[in-house]
Amino acid sequence: MTFLSDGGDNVRDLQLYLSPNAEHVLDWFHVTMRITVINQTLKGLTYDDIAKFEKDVERIKWHLWHGHVPEALDNLEYLVDDFYELIPNFNDKDSRGYKLWNHANDMHNYIRNNQNYIINYSDRYLHGEIISSAFTESTVNELIRKRMVGSGYKTG
Repeated sequence: MTFLSDGGDNVRDLQLYLSPNAEHVLDWFHVTMRITVINQTLKGLTYDDIAKFEKDVERIKWHLWHGHVPEALDNLEYLVDDFYELIPNFNDKDSRGYKLWNHANDMHNYIRNNQNYIINYSDRYLHGEIISSAFTESTVNELIRKRMVGSGYKTG
């Protein structure tokens, strides 16, 4: 049996309680959601290092996709440090620069806390095995949306 989760302690603890010998995997969908947030925040900045940062984020994603957790963590640590040193108006908590640093720092902590549940997603995907709950989550969201609309509740 394989459990996919978003990496939250409460979900992981429940999975371990229900089936401690099962395979526990960090859901690729939730990993990429965090990477997407960093990339979207990068797009809002306008200075010379953006292209370098975008390449750094792609390198981190590649390492995670292939299960190279130590390399991903090292790269994330360098990225967090670079954001801290290079971004203007860093002390302004409302600035995009601060938000970027905060997202990268959160991502670093998220990967570090869930490193034991990160697999070689590439290999698993190539063998037709599930790496994400995105399909299931989107189906559930669609069913909830239809139920809300059917009940007269406005969803937008």
